[in-house]
Amino acid sequence: RTGTTTDQPQAVQRWSPAGAPTAQLGVCSGLATVWATDVSTAWWARDVAADGHDVYTVDPGLVERRPDDGFPAWTVMPATLDVAGAAAAGEASRLAAADADAGRVAVLDTGAGVVHVLSRDGGLSRRWTYHDDPGADAPGVPVDIALEGDTVFLADAGRGRVWVYALDGTPRGAWPVHDAPVALAAGPDGDVFVLGRRWGLRYDATGALGALWRLPDVAAVGLDIDVGDDGRGFVPWVDAVPAPEPTDPPLRVLRR
Repeated sequence: RTGTTTDQPQAVQRWSPAGAPTAQLGVCSGLATVWATDVSTAWWARDVAADGHDVYTVDPGLVERRPDDGFPAWTVMPATLDVAGAAAAGEASRLAAADADAGRVAVLDTGAGVVHVLSRDGGLSRRWTYHDDPGADAPGVPVDIALEGDTVFLADAGRGRVWVYALDGTPRGAWPVHDAPVALAAGPDGDVFVLGRRWGLRYDATGALGALWRLPDVAAVGLDIDVGDDGRGFVPWVDAVPAPEPTDPPLRVLRR
């Protein structure tokens, strides 16, 4: 994190594809108050999304956009925003993941069972339900979201599928995956990369499996997946075995 104190341990770091750190920005936590919930504070961040130089961070209630390595340009609570025709979010809102592309950020809200679509200026452009109903033919346990152009992808750990929607929430189908999904990301050519518990998988836009690879370290737990502009996948992971010293387990990145 930026600064010299250590009471705010969250940080967002920029790394080159070669694994060299290039920048770091602090993400404040624990400072929100009931009379000033929009003063660029955050709880523990759940996800990070990048669109060009813009960086979006998501915690259970807030979304922030940083156009550079300084303070946020804005902080919003998507559940409190409204737009004509949008589904209701309600008090059950709990933000879980986000992805950004082409000046928009799509936010998965597993508490309310909706997807919020925000514009670059922080306004709510759309909100739609993905029908979080165990008895329906719809996502059961969505864990991650990906945005590519006008297409939204949801990774469903409960039913082992990838669900596809238009930006306005219109369903475009679904396909099964070959390993329980932990995360997913959209590649620059329209392919979808899925991180499973032991495998990385690449599907085309129709759901056809194009490639798969085993995570090279059986003692690793993959946390997320992202794809560079050159089509390479990146997987941050931690050791599954206890560390020999009473310290946090090291975070490493697998690059393919």
